[in-house]
Parts: sequence; structure tokens; C-alpha cells
Amino acid sequence: MFKVTLKSLFSHKARLIFSLLAIILGVAFVAGSFTFTDMMRRSFENIASGTVSDVSVTLDMKTDDLMAYYYVDPTDSPRLKEADLEKIRQVDGVTKAAGTIVGSIYTIDKDGKVITTFGPPTVSSNYYDLPAWKNQPGITVLDGRAPAADNEAGVDPETLRRSGLKLGDQIRFTDGAHTWTKTLVGTLKWGTGGTSGALYNFFNDKTARELMMPGVGDGYMGAWISLEDYNQVDQVVKDLKPLLPQDFKISTGEEDSKEIMKITDESLGFMTIFFLVFAAIALLVGSILIINTFSIIVTQQSRELALYRILGAYQRQVRLLIVGEALFLGLIGSVIGLFAGMGISSLIVWILNQTVMDLGSIVPRPTVEAIVASFAVGLGVTTLSSLMPSIRASRVDPIVALSGHESTTRKSLQIRLIVATIMVVLGAVFLGLTFAGVDPVELWLGSGAVALLIGLSLGSPLFGSPLVNGIGWIFTKLHGTPGRLARLNALRHPQRTAATATALIIGMALVTTLGIFGASAKASTIPAMEETFGADMMVLANTNPYSAPVSVPEETLEKISNLESVKSVSVLREGSFLMNKKIIGAYAFDPGEFNTVLKTVMVQGRTYKSGNEAVISEKFATEKKLQVGSTMHLTDMLGASPQDLEVVGIYKPKSEIMINFGDVFVPAEWLNGVAPSKPDVLLVNAESPDKVDPVVDKINEVTKDSPLIGVQTVDDILKQVSSSVDMLLAQMFALLALAVIIATLGIVNTLSLSILERVGEIGMLRVVGMLRRDVRRMIRDESVIISLLGSILGIILGVVLGVAVSSIMRSSGLEELAIPWASLGITLVLAVLIGVFAGLWPARAASRVDVLDAIAQE
Repeated sequence: MFKVTLKSLFSHKARLIFSLLAIILGVAFVAGSFTFTDMMRRSFENIASGTVSDVSVTLDMKTDDLMAYYYVDPTDSPRLKEADLEKIRQVDGVTKAAGTIVGSIYTIDKDGKVITTFGPPTVSSNYYDLPAWKNQPGITVLDGRAPAADNEAGVDPETLRRSGLKLGDQIRFTDGAHTWTKTLVGTLKWGTGGTSGALYNFFNDKTARELMMPGVGDGYMGAWISLEDYNQVDQVVKDLKPLLPQDFKISTGEEDSKEIMKITDESLGFMTIFFLVFAAIALLVGSILIINTFSIIVTQQSRELALYRILGAYQRQVRLLIVGEALFLGLIGSVIGLFAGMGISSLIVWILNQTVMDLGSIVPRPTVEAIVASFAVGLGVTTLSSLMPSIRASRVDPIVALSGHESTTRKSLQIRLIVATIMVVLGAVFLGLTFAGVDPVELWLGSGAVALLIGLSLGSPLFGSPLVNGIGWIFTKLHGTPGRLARLNALRHPQRTAATATALIIGMALVTTLGIFGASAKASTIPAMEETFGADMMVLANTNPYSAPVSVPEETLEKISNLESVKSVSVLREGSFLMNKKIIGAYAFDPGEFNTVLKTVMVQGRTYKSGNEAVISEKFATEKKLQVGSTMHLTDMLGASPQDLEVVGIYKPKSEIMINFGDVFVPAEWLNGVAPSKPDVLLVNAESPDKVDPVVDKINEVTKDSPLIGVQTVDDILKQVSSSVDMLLAQMFALLALAVIIATLGIVNTLSLSILERVGEIGMLRVVGMLRRDVRRMIRDESVIISLLGSILGIILGVVLGVAVSSIMRSSGLEELAIPWASLGITLVLAVLIGVFAGLWPARAASRVDVLDAIAQE
């Protein structure tokens, strides 16, 4: 049977290729997900190992959050003196030690715009020529030289590229309140790996102190220590501890690297899940294609299999023949898919290196996880996909099979439709529970979606027949006899047509659901902003959330307050504290402005009045298990300066879609008393709506010398929200495109195999006068009918699911339901194009059928 299996496979090259493509695409996506995650992790490992020393000395923050270092005032915090460094250098095993100064100073490009990022931080540091952990390269000079003089600076290659400058040019830096000009003398970065999107600036010790420790004449924030032999690290740490000043701690390179990778793994974990979800979608669609392919293959092989049975083959051997084909395809597809996934991962990393972030030179490798997942998916899914066709084929009576009659019975269709009806009813019940808000709504929504999808897939021979008739009628009117024959061909095998369309049903349903979610999110934003935001514009620093916070200068506040046509300026101030070793922000408005600016609803208690009173959000109260009357115990980042806040009120926003300024609000006089703060955000109202644009222009004039400070109107904020939603949807649509591609291959595969089945029929049509172009038109029309069938059913299911998703998202602020009808219309046009494209090759093959050979076969 092994030889028979191979002969059967290679005698039908077209179906072999298309079946392999389905498996390869599914496996490649799974393998690519694991490989890409591994490449990202190794990139971050290289970065982590190049940015930590053998031993480091840092401020002893009472939290694991690395952002805590940004919330310590460098002018009023403990620091290492040169004498402390000298003591460190005298310890046995220490070869070198350098003081470190780190902060966020932003680079200004040649056009006066600040260079920043959306995620990774901007890190500025003093330069020191010491190796990193285990003698790896530390700060590496790539071009030019390191900054030595007070008027010199170095940046990373990406910053240089984005600045539009070259070595030797004058380059400007800013902290939001001040601007400095230096001579650019080199490009540098940490270690030999990538930068992962982070931006680096380097200065000599004096300049770094001037920029990041203003007013401090000497000292450092920490120490970078290199050892003669890292195996002696435990003894060195033991010897160093007694020498450290108070409020400083010591850590090893291994500890620091693990801490960085812990944060990295949390981010990559989400990314892995994200990719695997879409891999599962691709596999589901691919599995449908494989099942349909094997069903057609079994139908075409019915006479061949019947001959085996008559010659003495057992039912078990017939099953083994079909499953053997599946195993062979699964094995080959798994191997190719694994390497294709590695290639896709390399391509993604290359694109990221060229456009978004520098990940370094990372070569893909076949990890154990990727190999196991690839073969489990490739072999497992393919084998399971062949089981039902093999069982069905082995049970067909040989005489019936030799006669060439269809093996599908009316009873099997009835059973299929009964199961489909049950699943549709169950899906409707589950979605009814979703709309009713019965917990857990997410479970009911997911169960309803799966049940409806299964019901539509199984019942589409029944549900789809009216649609096929309707669409076919249109093509009959447009193309005459070829259109009518295309309709009859699609109706001849309702199960096959339905199975082919199922892949498109899944893809289009997901696309429609996401489209409705995105449209509803954007439609809900406008009324939410009007309901919750009580200002015409905001003035704030345009910085990265993972870099040091930048305040609005007091002189800028004063100038804006005195501008003509400005009705009011509300100042939001921020102070950062630790609560149970977690960073929390305490925000302050002037008395009476809290509800005026944010327009919240008090759930319990009242707003703050004075002293150490606090109002907290309902979400924060739930997370921290607080209530009115509770006391919040706070400290600074070093665990000192304890403060207590009494919760006097709990609020919730009028809409969940609002600008989140914070979860804890306190009186301004209390905040200024315990943690003197600068303005974080200015909320500005113009005297009238027609004065908004003139006020914006005046604010831009005031802040022209502060590149980090910008003004955003309500329209600007809405555009940002819309852009963010569009970007997220674009990424998801790009991944869903894989499902559509596989679905398109399914149509090509089905039509190609059905042409082999209908060779005699096509020959007879040619004999009675049908032209080649009419044959091509008939096949293309059939392809478009199948494509429109899947798309229309998918859109109907997607609208239902989209409405359900919007319903359960009401509590999160998605209060406006918006169905993008124009986009759905474009989707139908796309379905027609998919049908035309999918029908090109089969139509061409059908038109080239040799008439005499076809009649001979008939």
C-alpha cells in the first residue's frame, strides 16, 4: 500500500501542490510565531548583557519598578562621591569602577523637532570606557569618537539618522525647560546588540552632571564595576557592602539581566499569544481546505478505491491509503513550513530593523518549541483532516463506486442539517445571554460565535442555496448560458460549495467584527470627550511614557495664563509615591476644579477639600481594596518621608473613554507641601469657540523655544485616538489577510480538482458549440459565486458578532454602535475580485481541455 500511496500522490500533482500549500501556510505561521519570539528574546538578551556591569551600585529603591529612578529628584537625593569610588576600586577582584549618571535628555533635530519614540525610552548617560557583564563590550564607539570635552556629545546611529545631522555638526538637547548646544563627535551604543528602539545620548561626566543633576557640583547616581574574574562576584559583593553609603544597594550583572528579561518576557508573552491566535485562525481555515481537498480526492478516487476493494483490499487498507497520503503531506508540509516560518521571522526582523527598531543581527534557529509545534500541527491537523473522508470512502459499496454515482446520501445531509440547526439555535441562545449581560458575558460571546460558525458551516448547503440561486440569477442575466451553468455547477455539490465557502465565512466574519468594533470605538470617542473633558485644549510635554517625566515650566504657565482670549487655565500637578512597593501618582487640581475639568460622578463620599484628603477612582479602589474612610500609606521611592492620605470619595468617569489623568487626586497645597511639584498638564479654555485656533497659535508662539512642550486641541486628541484604532485594526487585518489567502487557495483548489472531475462534461460542452472564452467565463463565474456566498454569510455573522462585542463593551465606554456600511460594500467588491482571481488558473485549465480526450474519457 505504501507504493500505491506514493503513486496516487504523484499522479495528481495539482492537488498535491495545493494541499501542501495549505499545510505550509498554517505551519509557517505557528513556527514563525515561536521563532520570532525567540529572536526577539535573544535580541533583548544581547541588549541586557551589554547594558549591565559585573557589579552595579544604585540607589536602594523600595520597589522593583525600574521607572522609580525617574521619580527621584537628583538634586536632593543621595549620591556617590569620588571618595566612595576610590574605596570600591581598592577592593580585591575589582579592576575598574566608574561613576554613572543617567537620565532622559531629548535630542532636537535640524528642523527643531524633538526626537522621541512611542515605546522604548530615551536614555542619556555619561561616557565611560569599561566592559559590560562578563567582559562583554560596554559603551561601543561605532563612528567618530567618544565625547571628551564639555561641549561634545555622542548619539546612537538612529538618533543621528533622524536628526538629519552629521558628525561635526552642532546638535541641540533639551529637558523641556532648558536647551543646550553641543558638537556631535561620534555615534555610540551599548554593547554589540541592537538598541530595540531605544535612543541614546552620551556626554562627559561634567556635562552629564550639568544636564541631569543640575546644581550638583560633584558626585554620581551610581557605580559601574568591572571584575577581574566574575566567578569571584559573591566575595566582591560581600566586601563592597560595608563600603556603600546609606540608601545605596549593590547588585550583580546576573541579577540585573534577569530583572530586565523578566520585564521583556512579560511583553513578549503577550506578543506570542497575539501571533498564536492568528496562527490558530490560519490553521482552522487551512484545515477546512485540507478536509475539502481530501473529500474531493476521495470522490475522484472512488472507482480506483473500488477496484482495490474488488481485488481484495480491506476497508482498513483503504483507510490507510488515504491517511498515508495525509501523513506524507503533513510530514513534508511540516518541514517546509518550519523553515518558511523561520524565513518569515527573519523577514519581519529585517523590516523592523529597517523601519522601527534596531534588533541587531539575530539569526533564526529551530527551537524545540517551534519544532514540536510545527510537527504537531502539520501532522496532527492533516491526519485528523483525512480521517472522516477515509472512513467514508472505506464504507462505500464497491459496485456503487464503480458506477460513478454520488456517494452522499440524503440521510447524511439530513443529519448535517439537524446538527447545524441545533448549533445555530445554541449560538442564538448564547448571544441572547450576551446581550442580556449575564455573566460571564465573554464566555457566552465566545461560545455563541463558535456555535454559529459551526452551524453556518454545516448548514450552508441549506442556508447557502437561496444565496447561490440569487447570485447565479445575476450572472445568468449578465453572461447568459455560462452564468447559468456556473450557478448549476455551484448547486450540484452543495456540501462541496459550502465547505469551500466556509474558509471565507471565517475570514470575512472576523474582518467585519473588527471593522464594527473599530467604527464603534471611533464613534463613541466624540460624545465621550464632550461628556467628560471640560477644556478646549491641553498643554503638555510630548515625551515617551517610559522616559523621565517632563513638566511644563512655571514661566510657560504664567505666559499662557496672561494670553489674550484665554478664559481659564487649570493646572494638573503630579507627585509620585510608593504604596505597598508600587508606584502611584498623586495628582492635584486647584480646589473646585476637579469635577469641572474631568466631569466625573461621585460613587461614594465627596470631593477633597483640604489637608491629606484624597479622591480615588472606582477602578483603583477595587484593585487596592480601598473604601471611603480607608488610609493610604505612602513613602517616597527610597521608602522614606512617610505620608498618609484619607480616602474621602470614590469617583467614576461619566464615560470609560476619557483621558486618564490618574487614579488618585489630592489638594494642591498638600502635594506641594510633601513633594514640591511642577505643572504636569495645563488645561486651557478659550473665551469662545471661535477663539480656540487663535489661542493655539499664541501658545505655539509661547512654547516655540521649548520643543518638548506642545498643545493639543480636542480635535487633535480625537485624531490621535482614531489613528491609534486604525493602526491596531490595520495590524489585525494584515494578519487576517492570511486567512483570506488560504480561503482563496481553497477556491482555486476546489475548482481545479472539480475540473478534473468534469473533463468529459467540458468536452461535451465544447462539442455542442461552447467557445473557450465561454468555458473560462463559466469557471470564473462559479468562482465568484462561491466567493460571494462565503463573504455574504461571513458579513452577516460578523455583523451579529460585532453588535454583540459592542454590547458587552458598553461598560468600557463603547456606547455608540456604528456599522461601517461603506467598508462592508468594499468587502463585497473585494470578494468579487477574490473570486475572479481564484478562478483565473482553473478557468484557463478548463478552456484548454482536449475535446477528443475528454469525449474518450466520457
